[in-house]
Amino acid sequence: DLTPGMAFKFVCLGHNGIPRWEENRPNRFWTCEEASYLFDLPSPRKGKEDHDELEVVWGDNWLIDIDPLVFPGAIFHAFNWKFADVQRKANTIAALGFDAVQLSPAQRSVDGDQWWTRYQPTKYEEIHGLGSEQDLRNCCKACEKAGLLVFGDLVFNHMQVVASCEEWRKAQQDDGLMEILQRRLSQKLGPTFNRDDFQWPWFPLEGDDWDGEQRMEGWGCGEWSELKGGAPKVVSVHNAHVAKLKSCGVSGFRFDA
Repeated sequence: DLTPGMAFKFVCLGHNGIPRWEENRPNRFWTCEEASYLFDLPSPRKGKEDHDELEVVWGDNWLIDIDPLVFPGAIFHAFNWKFADVQRKANTIAALGFDAVQLSPAQRSVDGDQWWTRYQPTKYEEIHGLGSEQDLRNCCKACEKAGLLVFGDLVFNHMQVVASCEEWRKAQQDDGLMEILQRRLSQKLGPTFNRDDFQWPWFPLEGDDWDGEQRMEGWGCGEWSELKGGAPKVVSVHNAHVAKLKSCGVSGFRFDA
Protein backbone atom coordinates (compact mmCIF):
# COMPACT_ATOMS: atom_id res chain seq x y z
CA ASP A 1 0.00 0.00 0.00
CA LEU A 2 1.27 3.45 -0.93
CA THR A 3 0.23 6.66 0.80
CA PRO A 4 1.06 10.26 -0.17
CA GLY A 5 4.56 11.28 0.93
CA MET A 6 5.94 7.74 1.04
CA ALA A 7 9.43 7.26 -0.39
CA PHE A 8 9.94 4.90 -3.33
CA LYS A 9 12.16 4.06 -6.27
CA PHE A 10 11.40 2.52 -9.63
CA VAL A 11 12.36 -0.98 -10.67
CA CYS A 12 12.92 -1.34 -14.41
CA LEU A 13 13.02 -4.65 -16.25
CA GLY A 14 15.84 -4.94 -18.75
CA HIS A 15 15.50 -6.86 -22.01
CA ASN A 16 16.99 -9.89 -20.27
CA GLY A 17 14.30 -9.75 -17.58
CA ILE A 18 16.73 -8.75 -14.83
CA PRO A 19 15.34 -5.96 -12.63
CA ARG A 20 17.43 -2.82 -12.28
CA TRP A 21 16.94 -0.60 -9.26
CA GLU A 22 17.51 3.14 -9.04
CA GLU A 23 20.15 2.54 -6.40
CA ASN A 24 22.06 5.76 -7.04
CA ARG A 25 19.09 8.07 -7.37
CA PRO A 26 17.67 10.18 -4.51
CA ASN A 27 14.34 8.84 -3.25
CA ARG A 28 11.17 9.69 -5.11
CA PHE A 29 8.07 10.59 -3.12
CA TRP A 30 4.56 9.38 -3.87
CA THR A 31 2.26 12.35 -4.47
CA CYS A 32 -0.85 10.61 -5.76
CA GLU A 33 -3.79 9.12 -3.94
CA GLU A 34 -3.47 5.86 -2.07
CA ALA A 35 -2.81 2.85 -4.26
CA SER A 36 -1.80 -0.80 -4.06
CA TYR A 37 0.57 -2.76 -6.29
CA LEU A 38 1.39 -6.46 -6.55
CA PHE A 39 4.97 -7.59 -7.04
CA ASP A 40 6.17 -10.81 -8.62
CA LEU A 41 9.87 -10.34 -7.90
CA PRO A 42 11.44 -9.87 -4.47
CA SER A 43 13.53 -6.79 -3.82
CA PRO A 44 17.27 -7.37 -4.31
CA ARG A 45 17.74 -5.14 -1.28
CA LYS A 46 15.71 -7.34 1.00
CA GLY A 47 17.74 -8.63 3.90
CA LYS A 48 20.70 -6.37 3.08
CA GLU A 49 19.73 -3.38 5.18
CA ASP A 50 18.42 -2.96 8.69
CA HIS A 51 15.90 -0.22 8.00
CA ASP A 52 12.50 -0.81 6.45
CA GLU A 53 12.35 -1.69 2.79
CA LEU A 54 11.38 1.16 0.47
CA GLU A 55 8.03 0.82 -1.24
CA VAL A 56 8.40 0.20 -4.97
CA VAL A 57 6.21 1.18 -7.91
CA TRP A 58 5.87 -1.14 -10.87
CA GLY A 59 4.92 1.31 -13.62
CA ASP A 60 3.16 0.79 -16.91
CA ASN A 61 4.66 -1.16 -19.80
CA TRP A 62 6.82 1.78 -20.94
CA LEU A 63 9.14 1.06 -18.01
CA ILE A 64 10.13 -2.28 -19.50
CA ASP A 65 12.30 -0.64 -22.15
CA ILE A 66 13.94 1.92 -19.87
CA ASP A 67 17.39 1.17 -18.53
CA PRO A 68 18.38 3.68 -15.81
CA LEU A 69 22.02 3.14 -16.74
CA VAL A 70 21.22 4.67 -20.13
CA PHE A 71 18.44 7.08 -19.09
CA PRO A 72 19.60 8.50 -15.75
CA GLY A 73 17.02 9.67 -13.26
CA ALA A 74 19.08 12.45 -11.66
CA ILE A 75 21.56 14.65 -13.55
CA PHE A 76 23.97 17.04 -11.83
CA HIS A 77 24.37 20.25 -13.87
CA ALA A 78 27.99 21.32 -13.42
CA PHE A 79 27.12 24.79 -14.69
CA ASN A 80 30.26 26.60 -15.86
CA TRP A 81 32.48 24.22 -13.84
CA LYS A 82 36.04 23.60 -14.97
CA PHE A 83 36.57 20.03 -16.16
CA ALA A 84 39.23 19.57 -13.47
CA ASP A 85 36.71 20.53 -10.78
CA VAL A 86 34.22 17.96 -12.07
CA GLN A 87 37.02 15.38 -12.06
CA ARG A 88 37.83 16.12 -8.41
CA LYS A 89 34.19 16.07 -7.34
CA ALA A 90 33.06 13.03 -9.34
CA ASN A 91 32.97 10.64 -6.38
CA THR A 92 31.10 13.17 -4.24
CA ILE A 93 28.52 13.78 -6.97
CA ALA A 94 27.95 10.04 -7.33
CA ALA A 95 27.70 9.58 -3.57
CA LEU A 96 24.94 12.21 -3.46
CA GLY A 97 22.82 9.95 -5.66
CA PHE A 98 23.29 11.45 -9.11
CA ASP A 99 23.50 9.24 -12.19
CA ALA A 100 25.10 11.70 -14.61
CA VAL A 101 26.87 15.04 -14.97
CA GLN A 102 26.00 17.70 -17.56
CA LEU A 103 28.94 19.90 -18.54
CA SER A 104 28.83 23.41 -19.95
CA PRO A 105 29.82 23.89 -23.63
CA ALA A 106 33.34 22.66 -24.32
CA GLN A 107 34.23 24.43 -27.58
CA ARG A 108 36.43 27.53 -27.82
CA SER A 109 34.27 30.59 -27.16
CA VAL A 110 34.75 34.30 -26.58
CA ASP A 111 37.15 35.08 -23.74
CA GLY A 112 35.78 35.54 -20.23
CA ASP A 113 34.77 33.65 -17.11
CA GLN A 114 31.08 34.59 -17.24
CA TRP A 115 28.74 31.68 -17.98
CA TRP A 116 27.32 33.32 -21.10
CA THR A 117 30.70 33.36 -22.83
CA ARG A 118 30.39 29.59 -23.21
CA TYR A 119 27.35 30.21 -25.40
CA GLN A 120 29.20 32.34 -27.95
CA PRO A 121 31.30 29.78 -29.87
CA THR A 122 34.26 30.91 -31.94
CA LYS A 123 35.83 27.57 -32.95
CA TYR A 124 34.29 24.11 -32.74
CA GLU A 125 37.54 22.36 -33.60
CA GLU A 126 39.07 23.19 -30.21
CA ILE A 127 38.25 22.25 -26.62
CA HIS A 128 39.05 25.40 -24.66
CA GLY A 129 37.76 27.61 -21.87
CA LEU A 130 36.80 25.12 -19.17
CA GLY A 131 39.92 23.07 -19.73
CA SER A 132 41.88 21.35 -22.46
CA GLU A 133 40.93 18.27 -24.44
CA GLN A 134 43.05 16.21 -22.06
CA ASP A 135 41.29 17.79 -19.08
CA LEU A 136 37.98 16.69 -20.59
CA ARG A 137 39.28 13.15 -21.08
CA ASN A 138 40.45 13.02 -17.47
CA CYS A 139 37.08 14.36 -16.31
CA CYS A 140 35.16 11.70 -18.26
CA LYS A 141 37.42 8.91 -16.98
CA ALA A 142 36.87 10.01 -13.38
CA CYS A 143 33.11 10.15 -13.92
CA GLU A 144 33.06 6.72 -15.55
CA LYS A 145 35.02 5.30 -12.61
CA ALA A 146 32.47 6.85 -10.23
CA GLY A 147 29.58 5.36 -12.23
CA LEU A 148 28.47 8.65 -13.77
CA LEU A 149 27.47 9.32 -17.36
CA VAL A 150 28.73 12.59 -18.89
CA PHE A 151 26.51 14.84 -21.03
CA GLY A 152 27.86 17.63 -23.23
CA ASP A 153 26.15 20.92 -24.10
CA LEU A 154 26.07 21.73 -27.82
CA VAL A 155 25.73 25.32 -29.06
CA PHE A 156 25.02 24.75 -32.74
CA ASN A 157 22.36 27.38 -33.41
CA HIS A 158 24.60 30.45 -33.42
CA MET A 159 28.11 31.73 -32.82
CA GLN A 160 29.91 34.80 -31.46
CA VAL A 161 28.19 38.19 -31.44
CA VAL A 162 30.12 40.48 -33.81
CA ALA A 163 27.74 43.45 -33.90
CA SER A 164 24.81 44.79 -31.92
CA CYS A 165 21.21 44.48 -33.00
CA GLU A 166 21.16 48.22 -33.70
CA GLU A 167 24.19 47.93 -35.99
CA TRP A 168 22.59 45.10 -37.96
CA ARG A 169 19.33 47.03 -38.13
CA LYS A 170 21.07 50.09 -39.59
CA ALA A 171 22.93 47.87 -42.06
CA GLN A 172 19.64 46.84 -43.65
CA GLN A 173 19.49 50.34 -45.17
CA ASP A 174 23.24 50.85 -45.64
CA ASP A 175 25.06 48.52 -48.04
CA GLY A 176 28.44 49.89 -46.96
CA LEU A 177 27.80 49.10 -43.32
CA MET A 178 26.44 45.65 -44.24
CA GLU A 179 29.67 44.90 -46.09
CA ILE A 180 31.71 45.98 -43.04
CA LEU A 181 29.68 43.77 -40.66
CA GLN A 182 29.69 40.71 -42.92
CA ARG A 183 33.45 41.09 -43.46
CA ARG A 184 33.85 41.27 -39.68
CA LEU A 185 31.82 38.07 -39.37
CA SER A 186 34.18 36.27 -41.78
CA GLN A 187 37.26 37.62 -40.02
CA LYS A 188 36.11 36.69 -36.53
CA LEU A 189 34.86 33.19 -37.37
CA GLY A 190 37.15 32.24 -40.25
CA PRO A 191 38.74 30.31 -41.71
CA THR A 192 36.23 27.62 -40.77
CA PHE A 193 33.22 29.79 -41.59
CA ASN A 194 32.60 32.87 -43.71
CA ARG A 195 29.64 35.15 -44.30
CA ASP A 196 27.99 32.61 -46.62
CA ASP A 197 27.62 30.12 -43.77
CA PHE A 198 25.21 32.36 -41.85
CA GLN A 199 21.50 32.96 -42.17
CA TRP A 200 20.37 35.72 -44.52
CA PRO A 201 18.40 37.89 -44.75
CA TRP A 202 19.03 39.11 -41.23
CA PHE A 203 16.06 39.69 -38.98
CA PRO A 204 15.91 40.00 -35.19
CA LEU A 205 14.33 37.19 -33.21
CA GLU A 206 12.28 39.16 -30.70
CA GLY A 207 8.90 39.04 -28.98
CA ASP A 208 6.42 36.62 -30.53
CA ASP A 209 8.96 35.60 -33.18
CA TRP A 210 10.68 33.38 -30.59
CA ASP A 211 7.76 30.97 -31.05
CA GLY A 212 6.89 31.93 -34.61
CA GLU A 213 7.29 30.09 -37.91
CA GLN A 214 10.72 31.63 -38.56
CA ARG A 215 12.17 30.94 -35.12
CA MET A 216 14.88 28.76 -36.70
CA GLU A 217 16.06 31.52 -39.04
CA GLY A 218 16.03 34.62 -36.84
CA TRP A 219 19.10 36.06 -35.13
CA GLY A 220 18.53 35.77 -31.36
CA CYS A 221 18.06 39.24 -29.86
CA GLY A 222 19.10 40.51 -33.29
CA GLU A 223 22.79 39.85 -32.60
CA TRP A 224 23.48 36.12 -32.15
CA SER A 225 25.33 35.16 -35.33
CA GLU A 226 22.84 32.65 -36.74
CA LEU A 227 24.39 29.73 -38.59
CA LYS A 228 22.71 28.37 -41.70
CA GLY A 229 21.12 25.30 -40.14
CA GLY A 230 21.30 22.15 -42.25
CA ALA A 231 23.96 23.45 -44.64
CA PRO A 232 26.44 20.62 -45.43
CA LYS A 233 29.50 22.56 -44.30
CA VAL A 234 27.88 23.60 -41.01
CA VAL A 235 26.65 20.07 -40.33
CA SER A 236 30.11 18.64 -41.08
CA VAL A 237 31.81 20.96 -38.58
CA HIS A 238 29.21 20.18 -35.95
CA ASN A 239 29.48 16.43 -36.51
CA ALA A 240 33.25 16.65 -36.05
CA HIS A 241 32.74 18.44 -32.74
CA VAL A 242 30.32 15.75 -31.55
CA ALA A 243 32.83 13.05 -32.57
CA LYS A 244 35.59 14.80 -30.62
CA LEU A 245 33.44 14.97 -27.48
CA LYS A 246 32.50 11.30 -27.82
CA SER A 247 36.15 10.34 -28.23
CA CYS A 248 36.83 12.11 -24.92
CA GLY A 249 34.17 10.03 -23.15
CA VAL A 250 31.03 12.15 -23.44
CA SER A 251 28.07 9.80 -23.93
CA GLY A 252 25.06 12.11 -24.31
CA PHE A 253 24.16 15.63 -25.33
CA ARG A 254 21.93 18.58 -24.56
CA PHE A 255 21.27 20.91 -27.51
CA ASP A 256 21.17 24.63 -26.77
CA ALA A 257 18.28 26.27 -28.59
